Amino acid sequence: MAIQNIDLGTVIENGEDGDVARTAFTKVNENFDDLDTRVTYIESLDIGTVTSVNDILPVDGNVDLTPADIGAATAAQGAKADTAVQADVFATALNQKVDKVEGYQLSQEDYTTEEKNKLASLESSLFLGVYGSLAELEAAHPTSDRPGEYAFIPAGGNIYMFVWDADTERWVTIGSGSEAITAEQVKTLYESNPNTNAFTDAEKTKLSGIQAGAQVNVATNISQGTRTDTTVDINSSTGTGATLFGASTTEAGIMTATDKVKLNNIQAGATANQTDSYLLDRANHTGTQPISSVTNLQTSLDSKQATLVSGTNIKTINGASILGSGNLVINAGGIVVATAQASTSGTAIDFVSIPSTVNRITVILNAVSTTGTSPLIVQLGTNSGIDSTGYAGTVSAIIGSASASVALSSGFNLETALFAVGVYSGSIVFTRVSGNIWIGSGMIGRQDSNRNSLVAGSKTLGAVLDRVRLTTVNGTDSFDAGSVNIFYEV
Repeated sequence: MAIQNIDLGTVIENGEDGDVARTAFTKVNENFDDLDTRVTYIESLDIGTVTSVNDILPVDGNVDLTPADIGAATAAQGAKADTAVQADVFATALNQKVDKVEGYQLSQEDYTTEEKNKLASLESSLFLGVYGSLAELEAAHPTSDRPGEYAFIPAGGNIYMFVWDADTERWVTIGSGSEAITAEQVKTLYESNPNTNAFTDAEKTKLSGIQAGAQVNVATNISQGTRTDTTVDINSSTGTGATLFGASTTEAGIMTATDKVKLNNIQAGATANQTDSYLLDRANHTGTQPISSVTNLQTSLDSKQATLVSGTNIKTINGASILGSGNLVINAGGIVVATAQASTSGTAIDFVSIPSTVNRITVILNAVSTTGTSPLIVQLGTNSGIDSTGYAGTVSAIIGSASASVALSSGFNLETALFAVGVYSGSIVFTRVSGNIWIGSGMIGRQDSNRNSLVAGSKTLGAVLDRVRLTTVNGTDSFDAGSVNIFYEV
């Protein structure tokens, strides 16, 4: 086989031209195998058969040689002089031989230092391999004496090339392909190394909040030691114990045995700085206390009258309760006079809250007049309101020797007709016959003329009477003068 040459190609930075490392070294191995085969063949040859020695060429067959031709000894040098090798010739030949080195083979081609350096400069010899992390690369190759040595490290789905930087004496990345390495990739590569765990912002804030020289809290167990009437010893599992002393009038401390006895002798809720006589005086007591604490109090209360309720367990006077403050006015003959009301405005004047026990009511008019001509009328009512229907009777007007009458229907009319200038005074009395049946009768006279009216009739209410109203038949004329009042009897 002919010796093969390695295609070195054109030298460029990325080493992508020429034979790759595997192809180059394959050729080197095959060259050495060929050289080894040739040497083995030469060693197997019969060296007695030569074509020429010292320019002596045989005519036919073997070459005839004299001892001098091969540096052999002369006949005078011994019995084996014909075959012995001369010492000087042997030394010269020995100095010209190549020493056998373990692991190496002889070659017909010289392998110079220049060629060795050229082979070493090939990319395949600078490539150190693929490593799992930067730490793994640094552990395998902590330094480099060959500029351009490189290795690959996969991280985050990318493959990064790390090259030895002789200036900084460390492995540096040149990115993946033509892409520059990102900050996130730098973080991933950095944290892929041992002892380079992620250091978060929260952890940095926590670290910043720890004082320099701070120590980890160590749990301390404390226990109670010897006790006296004024002191207590406290034992610590991690440090020096302490002794707590009793409190004084000027310094804080624990409660002494003497103070505890004093406290036990003070009743709960006791008042400070008062004499026994003051405390026993009930005039100085405040707050409440149970009835049972006062001897015979409950028995005395049980024999007393229950709460008084007007009309239930205490009688009334003329329908008026005697309970409450102020004076109770009792009118002679059982007559109650209400409060007079001015008849100078409005379309109706009401008197309400008349007691249910009333049997007679008198309505009194004093110089009453209105702005219209509708006759005055008195109506009765219950707690449901004024009743304006169901009245029976007659009102008659006397004018000199003449008279006129009108039947009652919506109330007790006090006039058959009214003039704007009419001013009326008089009264009408309502008497209860039985139940809710009322009879009314009265006389009204005009103060400004010789005209009088007589009225009489009856009304049956649906409930107990409790109110009386003075108004006009049309219910819209307004009062403009006088006053009205009532009084009632039980």
